[in-house]
Amino acid sequence: MMAPSLFVSFHHPVPRQPGSSADVGPFVNVVTWILLITSALAVLTRLITKRALRRSLDFDDAFVLLALLASICSGASVSVQIDSGLGRDSHVLTERQIVVYQQAEYANKLLYVATLCFAKLSIISLLMILTESKLHRNLGLGLTGFIALWSALSEVVSAFQCGAIEPWRFLVRGGDCFNLATFWQTVGVVNIVTDLALILFPVHVIMTLQMSTSKKITILTFFGARSLTKVIMEKHIDLQTFDHEILRQRGRGSMSEGKGPKFDRDKYELARVGKEQVLKRRFGLASMTGLSCGLMCTWETLLVIFSIGFANGGPAGLIYGFILIWLGNFSVFVCIGELASAVPTAGGQYHWVSLLAPRSNKKFFSYLTGWLTVVGWIAALTSVCYFVADLILQLVSLNDLDRTYTREGWHGTLLLWAILLLCVFINVFISGALPTIEVVVLIVHVLGFFGILVPLVYLTPIHNSAKQIFTTFHNEGAWNTQTLAFFVGLQGNALAFVGTDSVVHMAEEVKNASTDVPRSMLLSLVVNGTLALGMLFAVLFSAHDIPALLGDQNAATAPFLRIFKDAVGSEAGATVMVAIIVLLEFCSAMGCLAAASRMTWSFARDRGLPFSRALSVIDKRSTIPIVSILAVTVSTALLALINIGNSAAFNGTIFVVLEGFYLSYLLAIGLLLWRRLRGDLENPESSLTIFNETQIDEAYDGSLTWGPWRLAGAWGVANNVVAICYLTLIIFFSFWPSEVSPDLVHMNWAGVVTGSVALFSVAYYLLFAKKSYIGPIVEVGPHAL
Repeated sequence: MMAPSLFVSFHHPVPRQPGSSADVGPFVNVVTWILLITSALAVLTRLITKRALRRSLDFDDAFVLLALLASICSGASVSVQIDSGLGRDSHVLTERQIVVYQQAEYANKLLYVATLCFAKLSIISLLMILTESKLHRNLGLGLTGFIALWSALSEVVSAFQCGAIEPWRFLVRGGDCFNLATFWQTVGVVNIVTDLALILFPVHVIMTLQMSTSKKITILTFFGARSLTKVIMEKHIDLQTFDHEILRQRGRGSMSEGKGPKFDRDKYELARVGKEQVLKRRFGLASMTGLSCGLMCTWETLLVIFSIGFANGGPAGLIYGFILIWLGNFSVFVCIGELASAVPTAGGQYHWVSLLAPRSNKKFFSYLTGWLTVVGWIAALTSVCYFVADLILQLVSLNDLDRTYTREGWHGTLLLWAILLLCVFINVFISGALPTIEVVVLIVHVLGFFGILVPLVYLTPIHNSAKQIFTTFHNEGAWNTQTLAFFVGLQGNALAFVGTDSVVHMAEEVKNASTDVPRSMLLSLVVNGTLALGMLFAVLFSAHDIPALLGDQNAATAPFLRIFKDAVGSEAGATVMVAIIVLLEFCSAMGCLAAASRMTWSFARDRGLPFSRALSVIDKRSTIPIVSILAVTVSTALLALINIGNSAAFNGTIFVVLEGFYLSYLLAIGLLLWRRLRGDLENPESSLTIFNETQIDEAYDGSLTWGPWRLAGAWGVANNVVAICYLTLIIFFSFWPSEVSPDLVHMNWAGVVTGSVALFSVAYYLLFAKKSYIGPIVEVGPHAL
C-alpha cells in the first residue's frame, strides 16, 4: 500500500503504521456515539416539547430532523471506518478493509457538510418565522443563499475530490486529489464565520421584540444552545404568549389581550376537592418526568439490588420477572393516573381512599393509608441514601488492593447522614432551581445509561450465549420448586420501580396537574423500563462466571461491581462506571426527600400526624414545607442508627418501602373498582362535584367526577382487576425470606416492621386521632368554584 501524502494524512484519519501507539478506535467509537445520542436526545426533546405546546411543527423542525439524520449516518460511517482499520496497524488490514475504510471516510465528509448546512438553515428558518422586519428578512435570505452556495460547493468538491472515477480512493491516489488541506481549511473558516453570523443575527432580532429583558435573555439562551426549548418552558414563556408578543411587535395585535382575570384551571381543580392553592407551581411535564425518572432510578437500582433476583430466579428469572413487574406497574399506574387526574392533591392515596371508601369506614381507612404512605416514603429515602453510602464504601473496598480496610456499621451511617444533609441543603436553599435540576437529571440519567452500557458490552472479553440467559434459572434459597424461587425473587425487580408515584405528591406544584401528573408517571415507566431492560440484558450477557458470582457470598463488593471490573479489566474503569450510579442515586435521594416531605406536609395539613400544626407550616418566602423537610430528615437519620447495632434489622426496616406503597395502592385501587362497578363516578362532562352544597359538613358525600385522563369502559374495569391481582401477588411474596429456614441475619424483617407500623397507627388513631382526624379538611367552600 502506498504511503499517503502528508496533507491527506492530516485531513483524513488513516490506519496507523506498524509500531505506532495503541489502538484508539474503540474509544473514538464510544465517544462518537455518546455525543450522537446526546444530540439526538436534545433534538427530540425540543421537537416533542414544541409539538406539545403548539400542536404543529415548522420548516426549522424539518431542517433539524434532516441534520439529525445526516449526523446519525455520519456516526454510522465512523463506526464502519473503525471496523475497517481506523486505529489499527496498516499491515494487518486486507485490501477489502482498506477499500471499505476509504468509502466510509468519503461518505463521512459528505454527510458532515450536509449536517452543518441543515443545522444552520434550521436556525435561520426559525428566525424568519419570528420577524417580519424587511432588514431581518433580507439578512436571513442572504445568509440562506450564502450557506446553500457554500454547502453545495463543498459537497461538489468533496464528491469529486480525487476525480470522477472512484473519488473515494484518497489513500492510493493522494497526488491526483485536490489540495484538500487548503480546501478544508477554507470550509472551516467559512463555518466559523457563519456560526458567528448565526449568533449575532438572533441577538439583533430578539432585542427588537417588545418583551422584558429577562425574557429576551432566556430566548437568546435558547438560540445559543440551539435546542434547549425546555429552558423557555421552565422560565414560564409558553409559545402562546411568545407568539402574541411577536404579533404586537408586528402591529397585528392579539386576541389574548382582552381584560379580565385569566382562568386558573389548576387552582379550580384543587378547590373542587376542597384544597387551597398555597404551593407555587414550578414544575412542568419535562421536569416532573425528570423527577420521577431520577427518583425511581430503575436501571441503577436494578444493579444495586441485582443479587436478590439473581439468587432466586437466575438470569432467566430476572428477565421474565422484570417484564412481569414492568407490565404490572404499568397497570397499577394507569389506575393511579386516573385517580390523580380526578383528585390532583399532594395527599394522593389517603385522600383518594377518603373519597372512595364507605362513609362508615372512610376515616379509618384514610388514616391507615396515610400512615403507610408516610412511613413508606421515609423508608424509601433511608434506603436510597443507604444505597449511595453503601456504593461509596464498596468502591473503597474495590480499590483497597492490600485488603487493609475493615468495614463497620457506623461508616455507612455517617455517610448516610452526610448525603442526607446535602439533600436537605438542595431542597431548602435552592428549591427554586429544583425543576431545572430535575430536567438535567433526566438527561444525565439517560446519558449515564449509555456511558455504562457501551463500555460494558463493547469491552467484555467473553459474552454469554442467548440460551444461557433465557433458559438458566437458579434456586439458591433451596425452595421446593423453581416457580416458588422465581416469585420470591420478584422482590428485587419490584423495588426497582418504587417511587413512580412521587409525581402525585408533587401535584400541587405541577402546572396542568390533572393531565401532566398521569402523563409523567407513565412516561417515566416507559423510559425507565426500557433503559432497565437494556441494562439487564447487558449485565447478564457480560456476567461470564455466574457460578462464581453466586458462590461468593462473603465478597466485599456487589455482583454487578465485579461484573464491571471483569468487563473493563481494571478497578479504575469499574470505579468510574459505579461513580455514575452513585451520582444518579444521590439525585434520586434528592427527589425522594422532596416527595416525602410533601406527603408528610399534606397528611399533617389534614391533622393526621402528631405535631400537625407545626408540620403543616409553609415558609412564606420559599413556599415550601421546610418543617416537614426537617422532620423527614430527622426521622431518616434516626432510622440510620439501627444500622450501627443490627444491619439485618436495618435492612428489614428500609425494605418496608415495598409493603407501605403497595398496600396503599391496593386500598385506593380496590375502592376505585368498587365505586366503578357501582357506577358512582360520573362522566367528566357532569356538573356535579364532590361538594354537597346543602351539607357543607358532608362535603365529600357528593359524586366524584372523573378527571380529563382515564381509561374508560370495560377496559378500565379490566385494568383495575389486573392491577389488584398484581399488587396482591407482590405483597404476599414481599414478606418471604430469601431462603428456606433463615437465620436472624437472612430473616425478612419487613413483615415485623409493617405490622408494627400498622399497630402503632391503629393505637394512635383509637387513643388520639379518632377525635382530631376527620379526613381531608375542606379549606375552600363550594362558592369558590
